[in-house]
Amino acid sequence: MQLNLFKGKHSIEPGETRTCRLCNVTKNAKAFVQSERYVRLECRKCLTDLEKLRNVLREKHPYPSKDYVCPICNNTEESLGHLSARTKVWCLDHCYTTDNFRGYLCMRCNMGLGQLQDDIPTLKKAIKYLTSAGKKNKSNEVTT
Repeated sequence: MQLNLFKGKHSIEPGETRTCRLCNVTKNAKAFVQSERYVRLECRKCLTDLEKLRNVLREKHPYPSKDYVCPICNNTEESLGHLSARTKVWCLDHCYTTDNFRGYLCMRCNMGLGQLQDDIPTLKKAIKYLTSAGKKNKSNEVTT
């Protein structure tokens, strides 16, 4: 019982399985990278393959110049500098289905697409939600 106090929030239990979000294969949880904060959603093999693909895409599509602008949010490297003190500003974006290079995005936009799993219907629902929430907020505003 007391040992449970020392388990991390995302510790792996013996015999536990997970399904890789890339290859969709259910594997023993030890096949996934675990840190103190989380367990990756991709298995080690897929992560290795993904890094190889990214390296090939980086060779074909060099890192953007200083005057590059994020195609989604229109921020520049200078305006995003505070977000990336330890990392590069631009993230290589590619399609997980076709492996095609799509461009470079700022970290926030890349993570946003990733969190919504690059799913167009989900993105449309998010736009609809934001649009309708904005209309509701405007109708509830107090005028002075």
